Amino acid sequence: MSSSRDLNNPLIDNGSEEPEHNRTIFQELVIDKIIQHQMVLSFIPFILITSIRNEIVALWTAFGVSLFNIIVVYYASTYRSDIEKLYWLDASFFVTCLVLAITSIFVYIPTTWLNALTTSTMVAMTLLSMMVGRPWIMQFAKHKAPKEVVESKDFKIGMYIMTSYWLLLFAIMCACGWSALIFVESNVKGQAIVLSNKTAYNWLNSYAQYVVLGVGVVFMKAVLIPYFKNRGKGESKALPSDNYYGENVTIYDSL
Repeated sequence: MSSSRDLNNPLIDNGSEEPEHNRTIFQELVIDKIIQHQMVLSFIPFILITSIRNEIVALWTAFGVSLFNIIVVYYASTYRSDIEKLYWLDASFFVTCLVLAITSIFVYIPTTWLNALTTSTMVAMTLLSMMVGRPWIMQFAKHKAPKEVVESKDFKIGMYIMTSYWLLLFAIMCACGWSALIFVESNVKGQAIVLSNKTAYNWLNSYAQYVVLGVGVVFMKAVLIPYFKNRGKGESKALPSDNYYGENVTIYDSL
């Protein structure tokens, strides 16, 4: 019996006799490589919004990156069944940047508000994805595990826990963003500027949020993911198929 790659995941060998899906060099060397790092790329619009001081440049640049992410994901979904057509995180940044960019044409939106508005959208997006039963972190984990793992109950429970963890991080970042506005006042022209403690404003509006995001990711990789993997290995045997990492998997290995 000949072996072929799982169409849901090009890195999984399921031993079936189905013909291997023909992929172009562009799909394998460019699109599939981008998809492997899609979660990191999806956060670039947030970094642009919080780092670029010109609101127009920040919004349209972030909009362009989010549009690029959406196009890449949608294209990958046309030949990979494990990739959904639209990712929650990309869609939230796309809508946020587009609405704010168009609104800024008619109404002045200071850069001091961009962070608070963006993180609020991230909190709302996370809550909505959980309410409809499709936690957004699951979209990034699906292509790293065999189909039988993705469809398991324990996998979905793990995704809800991880998404709840991200909700906590986003909520802290959101609170920092709105708290930073305490130090913002309007000048004689009606423009919002920082007139009091600029150090406190900079920390709350950007630095503290980068710290929360960075520490949160490190804690997730160093503590949460190993915990769930060990829990999965203790509760069930590894599945008899090669996974994304080239070894047998448990229900939590895709986290």
